[in-house]
Amino acid sequence: MKETGLKRALRIFSTFFTFFLLVAFVITCSIMLFVTTMSESLGITLTPENIGVAAKLTFLNAVLISLLFSIFDEIRRRITVDGPVNQISQAAERMAQGDFSVRIQPVSEVLAGDRFNQIIASINRMA
Repeated sequence: MKETGLKRALRIFSTFFTFFLLVAFVITCSIMLFVTTMSESLGITLTPENIGVAAKLTFLNAVLISLLFSIFDEIRRRITVDGPVNQISQAAERMAQGDFSVRIQPVSEVLAGDRFNQIIASINRMA
């Protein structure tokens, strides 16, 4: 079953938002620790302008890192999930049309894990 454009956009946004929240939390905590330690050790007084610039840079970093994580996650999902699922779906469709000679090649356990190979072995035995 193909994803509709809206479902795919919502999935991609959800992935980005999840990564954004995680990255923003980690970066904010790290920056706060760094700024506090640095200002105490150097005796620097932080001004609202300094904090504003640091906040904008932190936000930009969180957005960029989240975008990179989202892109890598999308690529990973296409390789490790979509590929094997498409192979299995196409083979099942051919079998539904009466072609029982179809066989599915096992997928790399490094990329997709053993679960898909269990399903593939069962479909090959069924055929």
